Amino acid sequence: MGLNDLIRDVRTRIADGNARDLADDVVDAYADENGLSPQELSGLDLTADQRTALRSVLGEGPSFSTLLSSRMNHVRDGFVSTDERQTLRDAGFREAFITRLAGSDGTHALRQRASQLSGSAESFWYRPDESMATRRDYLLELGGIARRSVRGVHFNDTEAENPTLVNAVRDAARPNLLNIIRDSSENPEVRAAAVFALSNMGPSAADLRTIAGIDGFEQVAQASDQIAERLPAERRRAFFAQVRRVMPQNS
Repeated sequence: MGLNDLIRDVRTRIADGNARDLADDVVDAYADENGLSPQELSGLDLTADQRTALRSVLGEGPSFSTLLSSRMNHVRDGFVSTDERQTLRDAGFREAFITRLAGSDGTHALRQRASQLSGSAESFWYRPDESMATRRDYLLELGGIARRSVRGVHFNDTEAENPTLVNAVRDAARPNLLNIIRDSSENPEVRAAAVFALSNMGPSAADLRTIAGIDGFEQVAQASDQIAERLPAERRRAFFAQVRRVMPQNS
């Protein structure tokens, strides 16, 4: 290898390393509770075209209020498709950045957000600043993300399940959700929201048995009614249908 080739190789390695670091920063911002905000995007070393591309591919991280609005079907889910990889290339992102952001199957950012939301919802023992309502809403958002990821759009789509996305969301969030559901000292609304989230992830037969056998089943069922009463009518029907599928005694 000549000197010029060696210099090019070193520069490429440095550039790829910087690109991977930048992707880690983007994923961390997207995965946290507040999502990828415009302020966080503006603080990253990106061109205007790159910021636009990231917003197009990832969005800000859907909030619970957005998931319940008429804009819900347009919320990005964190999955990076083949076409979206090309969008990122066209914006000037290096391949090292795209691979780090998406992972091998396009679900890396999605997995991180699912893990963060479910972990924050469970963390009331060491994060007492998080209110019951905040943790409940993290879980309801997670359920909405899962439903969109699994079926393409929230609540009203009959598209066949995508096993890659189902597994990504479930593998990232399931342990935390089951801990919340089993915990009889947890607030019933938080437990009901965890049931809703898990019900959208293709729960196993063992998961369904866990839900059916929890202490305080009736209180959790009643809490799901209380949550549903605050939802818009079209979302309320979907919420009831999903929760009743895994908690058939709920009325």
